[in-house]
Amino acid sequence: MKVLIKYKPDTSEIKVTRKDCYNLDSVLAKVILASLKKFIKINIGAPNIADEEVPDRLSRKNAKPRKSEYTVDSNHFKRWKWVLKEMIWSFEQIAADLDITVESKEHIERVDNGLRLFGKYFRSLWL
Repeated sequence: MKVLIKYKPDTSEIKVTRKDCYNLDSVLAKVILASLKKFIKINIGAPNIADEEVPDRLSRKNAKPRKSEYTVDSNHFKRWKWVLKEMIWSFEQIAADLDITVESKEHIERVDNGLRLFGKYFRSLWL
């Protein structure tokens, strides 16, 4: 089965220069960072976040009991906010254009984890 997508997003107002492409990771990080900072302020929903993604204190087992089977646990939105903050932190590091040779292993791993979370929850970045 072939699926043809006829919709073409309008990118006519987006201008990318050759200079932007030299440090594309840093350029994109700044755009994503600004967007995530705005998003975290106005976001009203939250996807299901696996307990393994967040510190134990935010897990389902450490949440107050749910009021009913139709409600979320008391840490549901806290988990999403924690994930968003990790994404923001990672993009702040990339936007700062740090020299990777002076970064610690722990620093690099945290940046990579924030980027992994961004990829995993990218489709959840909507209001």
